Amino acid sequence: MIQRKHLIFLGIMAAALFGLLYWMLQPSTSSTTSIAKVEIDDDATENVDFQLIRLDRDLSTLASGDFNQKYADLKKKHGEWVDLYLFQILGLDPKMSADQLAIYVQGIFKEKNIAELDRLVSQKYANSDSLKKSILPLVGYWKKYFPKMPIKRIVTLNSIFGLQNGLIKGGVLDDSTLFISLECFLGESFDYNKLGEKMYAYQRFATHPEYLVPTLADAALGNVMGYGLEGAPLIDQMVYWGKWNFVKKRLLPEFNDSLIIELPGSKLDWCLKSEGSIWGFLTSKNVLFSNEIRVVSRYINDAPFTPGMPKESPGKIGRWIGWRLVEQYMNQNSDVSMDELLKNQNFQQIVKQSGYKPKTK
Repeated sequence: MIQRKHLIFLGIMAAALFGLLYWMLQPSTSSTTSIAKVEIDDDATENVDFQLIRLDRDLSTLASGDFNQKYADLKKKHGEWVDLYLFQILGLDPKMSADQLAIYVQGIFKEKNIAELDRLVSQKYANSDSLKKSILPLVGYWKKYFPKMPIKRIVTLNSIFGLQNGLIKGGVLDDSTLFISLECFLGESFDYNKLGEKMYAYQRFATHPEYLVPTLADAALGNVMGYGLEGAPLIDQMVYWGKWNFVKKRLLPEFNDSLIIELPGSKLDWCLKSEGSIWGFLTSKNVLFSNEIRVVSRYINDAPFTPGMPKESPGKIGRWIGWRLVEQYMNQNSDVSMDELLKNQNFQQIVKQSGYKPKTK
């Protein structure tokens, strides 16, 4: 099962003007504290292990030589993952003959930009022990909170951005196996656009290697929570993503909020200073109970800034407010376990019991 992120941005100039005027009239706090201080559990990573499978290295051997023999050897070693990579991630036609497949695959790997990409991935992530060490705490905390579905394997890929299928950063291969696309974490200096993968300037910060482990956490959470609430009103989706980030923070307690919600620190500082104004704007616009796609996407999806708000604002601001709301709900209801939180689909009950009413100072 391959998971993808779909990025949507709808700009509305009239709303932007209104929002700018609204914020010019609002005072704000100067707080730069994080959403939650989560206690670190040193025992969570003791006696924990997983298998790191460098499928990216094995697949790169298909670039030259006897393709059919190497293909057969890889299928014997890795099973269905090889065909999943070729036919689902790269989007090749499974009806191709063996000769056609050989020509196509070797042609892809020999293409100048892709060969360079493969070289950079191999260079950047040459040390498998270091990579495994960076992932180990996530596996430990996952086992702590989800003991019945441990992460047993992490498979690394160079997915070449999924070619026809669009950007694929990470996902689930089976209930105990995650994959991660290493080429998505080469850093801001790499020109992703030269491979035909359209990446906007505001998205480049998330290509830093420190976002690799949080992306794996997202893949694991998707296997538990699904991906979004299609057709649900904005407030429900805010709470849904608030629950997501609440759990993600517990899985990665040593990671800062920027890495949890995948937003620049400067944008989060603005949110913390403007929290009361953000909530006041959302309530005054009467959008919380709207389930119109254009309205929901405006506040939930990624974007350089939120339409109707200053350009210092981030996109997906509804997810950030939802996170604040869920943190307050859990603080107000200390008897509620994480499992109970995840099972509670009465999103508006969570809103009510949170008592969330941030003030503008």
